[in-house]
Amino acid sequence: MISRKILFLLMLLSGVAACNFPKDKPLFIFTEHGKVGFIDQQGKIIIPPVYAEADDFSEGLAAVRSDGYFGYIDPSGKMIISAAYDRAEAFHNGMALVYKGTQAQYINKQGKLVFTSSYAKVDRFKNGYAQITTTTQMMGVIDSIGHLVVDTIYNHLLYYNKNLIFLHKAYENHRDSFGAINLNGKMVLPFSRFQLLEIAEKGYFIGQTYPVNNRTIYMLMDTTLHEIYRSDTSNYTLEAYSNGRIIATKRDSINHINYSQVIDTTGKIWYRDEGRIRPYKNNRAIVEKGEGENIVIDPYGHTIDTCYNIETYEFDYGVAFVQKSNNDEEEYWMIDTCGHRLGKHSFHSIKAVHLQGEYYEFSKGEFIGIVDKKGNIVVPAVFDSEYPVEIRDGIIKGKINNAIVYLNYDHKVVRATRPDPTKRPLNISEQRSGYTYVLSAGKELDLPPGFEPFPQPQPITAANNFRPGQLQIRVRTDTSILFEAKYLGYPLLIANTTTKPIDIDTQDSGLYLVLQAYYNNRWVDVEYLMDVICNDSYGTETLGPQQYWMTTCPQYTGSIKTDLRYKLANNVDSTTHTYIFSNVFKGSINPGQLWREKKHY
Repeated sequence: MISRKILFLLMLLSGVAACNFPKDKPLFIFTEHGKVGFIDQQGKIIIPPVYAEADDFSEGLAAVRSDGYFGYIDPSGKMIISAAYDRAEAFHNGMALVYKGTQAQYINKQGKLVFTSSYAKVDRFKNGYAQITTTTQMMGVIDSIGHLVVDTIYNHLLYYNKNLIFLHKAYENHRDSFGAINLNGKMVLPFSRFQLLEIAEKGYFIGQTYPVNNRTIYMLMDTTLHEIYRSDTSNYTLEAYSNGRIIATKRDSINHINYSQVIDTTGKIWYRDEGRIRPYKNNRAIVEKGEGENIVIDPYGHTIDTCYNIETYEFDYGVAFVQKSNNDEEEYWMIDTCGHRLGKHSFHSIKAVHLQGEYYEFSKGEFIGIVDKKGNIVVPAVFDSEYPVEIRDGIIKGKINNAIVYLNYDHKVVRATRPDPTKRPLNISEQRSGYTYVLSAGKELDLPPGFEPFPQPQPITAANNFRPGQLQIRVRTDTSILFEAKYLGYPLLIANTTTKPIDIDTQDSGLYLVLQAYYNNRWVDVEYLMDVICNDSYGTETLGPQQYWMTTCPQYTGSIKTDLRYKLANNVDSTTHTYIFSNVFKGSINPGQLWREKKHY
């Protein structure tokens, strides 16, 4: 329960600071008894909680799912576009991306099909164009009716505006090359010129040419490809450009910085230092002097302030969080671009920024609070740091004492929803990643706080009633247990009834185990395993003879009733995997679970 003291404090917060939130009447998602609905800024229920899943409103419509499929409702709760999609994204520029099976489609606000897409990913449209990605991770551009404008032969699209698209292409000899093409398909910056092209500031780029006679040229250009400045000094690197100033560094043969300097586009040097100079933001740059000491300079190299450690947000929005003494307490002050302290408070750390610098999350111990851009405490450190804080359209949402709390722009609690004690099956519209972790006998791992210990082998008894002489999986659907402490699950047992130990392949002690559903006369994976790129993650866990692991699997619920089973892969590095299947049991899933991993969109 939320303490009366905290609630009383929150209700008095309107006297602590004033907020300038938008004055319209947006709706906010809330959850009650396992269902999702919408409230207004006063906490009044506008759309009752009847949905299994919902997204925020965008352009007057919100995607919702009652059973297995998504549709779109208006702010009154009326279904405008019928529920017919495995997944439905938000509307932007009058169109939304939806999926029927793996088929991506774009529809308008009347629910009419605009075009279909065969690409693995389509980004949001911008200025009438959208970036696309193929299943082989190659990129291109389409227009608003789905026509291919830039062919899918590029590794990366750096940036595009109304006229130009900047491209990255990797060749077979591992030589990277960068170029630019216009929206008529004409190459205006050939790939033979630059080995690196980076966005310096909106409207400007830094290009690095291929070396000729061990000399590399760095060029600052605008988006018309007009050259603003060039440097052809050996090992003299243009690092950044912003606020009319170039940050350049001189490096030695092993890439250590000898010195950095601030220059303008005429080549005039305004400041030089042996330390690193970070890019200008709001006409202020941070110079790292060493031993934790920093100074703040203006575009003319004048020192504005001296400080020690500085948090991530280095004058992004005209303020920075710095330490004024080199001690171990790590207390940060908030300063403006003149070096003046804002407010009287100090903070352990700054966790996030909201509404383009209007508000910041700060931490005090294990809790999160909100401070505005003037250094005033808007909400004291009462939010649970494990739950994300949201600030938008006049509502501050966070978690306090296990309850989700909504504060309005006067900082009064308009609604507080407590956890539903009822444990339910898992009702989702996407595939879950692998969750079955085990350990060999006697093995221990240092797990982060909140993680349950991984199961270790237990001795098999006659009461287990396993089949003799084999590695086997059994799902016990005759009893329910908790999965991840909040959903209904089943006991899942993996047993070795042979006379020898069996090594089973793992990634970070996670088994290659996924659930399958019988659909359209074949078995289909409805869970997936995340790719691990660290070689140290791959290994084995050993299950001794006459031993078993007992873990937990989720009970799913959905609109498709079908047969389910688990599939365990072993010998994954060999040309022929070994598969072990569990008993078949009855269950239900949603359509999106047949194909939709989170990385699909």
